[in-house]
Amino acid sequence: MSPRCGVPDNDDYSKLHITKHYSFLNGRPTWHGSTVPLMLNYALSEEHTIDYINNISDVLERAFSKWSSVIPVNFTETQDYKHANIKIGFYYGDHGDESPFDDMVLAHATGPGSGAFIHFNAGIIWAVDFNSEKSKSAFDLETTAIHEMGHVLGLDHSSNEESVMWPYTTPRKLWTMSMVFKFSTAHSKIQT
Repeated sequence: MSPRCGVPDNDDYSKLHITKHYSFLNGRPTWHGSTVPLMLNYALSEEHTIDYINNISDVLERAFSKWSSVIPVNFTETQDYKHANIKIGFYYGDHGDESPFDDMVLAHATGPGSGAFIHFNAGIIWAVDFNSEKSKSAFDLETTAIHEMGHVLGLDHSSNEESVMWPYTTPRKLWTMSMVFKFSTAHSKIQT
């Protein structure tokens, strides 16, 4: 079994003989706003973080900017965690949201709306640079953040293994910009 995203799959891809490049979460939840581009802010929990990566904010900013480059949404970091549109943190095991982490779940997120969050598994070895992080079991934080941000934007898992929304990954795997841009065909379909 491969490590994966903790957001449940809504489709049984093994029974379908199609390749979905993108799909939406059940009910097609959307962010509501009157401006284009839509403006969303996010905050990193000061209490629920990991101390061995100094530049988590930089990693999140890069990941959010990849989405901003292909859809009409601008993301801004805020220090006001309580009122942020998207709350981000690192948690161990059972952390109170009915989706406990184990060794096979890297992260999970909610869809759009009030109380949106991205939770990363603090028990995972995260990396921002595989040249300096030599662990063979490390996972790329930016790659995982890009995937989880897709859920926050309303996207579900894809059956296309080359999609940024494919639910499985392997240690030391990086998603390239071409994978994000390939996935950007959904940009006109994401409801903002």
